[in-house]
Amino acid sequence: MVETNTPEYWNDLSEKGEVDSEISSQVEILKEKYFQKDSHAIFSNLTDNYSFSDDFSAHLSQDLKNIFSNFSNLTEKEIKEKSKKISEDVQSHLIIIHIKKIACKITFDAYSLLKLAKGLDMIIDEVFFRITSKEIFIEFMDPSRICLTRISLSHPSYKYYQNLEFVLNIQDFKGMLKCEAQDKSNATFQMGEKSLFLTINSEKFGTPIRRTLHYLDEDTLEVPLENLVKIEYPHSFSIEKYKFAYTMKNLGIYDDIVDITANEHSVIFSEEGTNGRGEVPWDKDQLLKFSFDDELIKRELESEYNENSKEKLRSLLEKKHCLTSHSLIFLSWIDKLVQVLEKKDPIHISIRKDHPIRISIQLPQLGESSLLYFLAPKVTEEEYTEDDDEDEMDDF
Repeated sequence: MVETNTPEYWNDLSEKGEVDSEISSQVEILKEKYFQKDSHAIFSNLTDNYSFSDDFSAHLSQDLKNIFSNFSNLTEKEIKEKSKKISEDVQSHLIIIHIKKIACKITFDAYSLLKLAKGLDMIIDEVFFRITSKEIFIEFMDPSRICLTRISLSHPSYKYYQNLEFVLNIQDFKGMLKCEAQDKSNATFQMGEKSLFLTINSEKFGTPIRRTLHYLDEDTLEVPLENLVKIEYPHSFSIEKYKFAYTMKNLGIYDDIVDITANEHSVIFSEEGTNGRGEVPWDKDQLLKFSFDDELIKRELESEYNENSKEKLRSLLEKKHCLTSHSLIFLSWIDKLVQVLEKKDPIHISIRKDHPIRISIQLPQLGESSLLYFLAPKVTEEEYTEDDDEDEMDDF
């Protein structure tokens, strides 16, 4: 029996961890080296019946020998086992990159992702996917550019190989995710050069379902969010999903424009028409979070030179009051997009007069994913000036 309470035991474990970490680093360098090589230098056949060239196999074998020559404390058996495992890992990686041309691989709970796709299908026809080193972005905007949306898909299972951009029909995407909650399924995606590959594994049934979806032959669309994410907001509050849904359901009786008013004590959603007025007020103790950033306004006052703008900032600092107006139809999109959430999950809302409303939501049902939504304000004729128009166009 190995003594586990001796310093030597723990020192050996520590050294083993350091060795494994160093080997892993060397292997990543090796993968990058072969990633940069031409496919014909690695494979003797680039069809579905691919095979590795003899020259590549010899080079890989020598590279592994060079790596393990630096670790004299490893036994021949350990080196042989590790070399075999690493060789298989490198070859699998190169097949993904050079043959399948996969950009990334990620796994989610299948039914949770289906609920997100159903929400998207209610409001949009096509979405733009962008693969980056840390996450997958789903981005879209309505034809009139009133609202801009970014969904960030991220999960500990995420494996990135290369950048990629493509467009999908959202109804087709929803269709390929077909599953039931009781199936207890995971959905694993591989984003290829021209197609999306999906494998659904059901804990209940055990056998995999495999589906593919071809990308649309359309130019990718860059959604201009750069200016929007830089906006700072003095008023912020968080409301539970079911309260937000209740609010949306009880508006739209008098008008299709919603006024959102924030003061020191509450947030009020209201509407007004020719035959009446309605409102849904939430006191700050009914909200998950309620804040006014007076330090932000003070900083802006110090740097502002326009006297008219300074007066507005002074008034805001004194009264802590904000009124902003938005389309109820587009504001209600959020209620559709967050179907994946539990009823008490938070929706974070930030407002500022004459600025787009910012709504941010974490999606814990999809790992470390999140949603960011901007909706342009409804500006009254009295407030509408040429300068305001230029500012809003800059934002969007």
